Amino acid sequence: MVASLNIRSGPGAGNKVVGAINDKGSYTITDIQNSSWGRLKSGAGWINCSSTYCKRVGDAAAGSTAANGGSYQVKVSATDLNIRTGPGTNYSKNGVTGKGVFTITETRACTGSVSGWGKLKSGVGWISLDYATRV
Repeated sequence: MVASLNIRSGPGAGNKVVGAINDKGSYTITDIQNSSWGRLKSGAGWINCSSTYCKRVGDAAAGSTAANGGSYQVKVSATDLNIRTGPGTNYSKNGVTGKGVFTITETRACTGSVSGWGKLKSGVGWISLDYATRV
């Protein structure tokens, strides 16, 4: 872990630094974008949530819906992406999907994914967002 963590205006190192987190503590992330950038619930901005800077301490009790209050679409880049019965590698496989665009209705930060897990609108299960980009 580092002593100070920059807060940025958007999800990426190219965005303006708008503040810093100087003390260790727990912070709630409401959205993950660009693989490892998390939006702070406080509204202060975005932080790099990679394992170099942050440690996940558990799942949100009730999960979170998509940032816009509804659903959003992602484009899957993997040819064989496991679909799981729940948000994490500790859940059983419920099938496999390939490349394509899918609608996500809920996201959670859980075991086995840096970017979090997305619940498929179809109801089939959850996919790792490590292999998807928001469209």
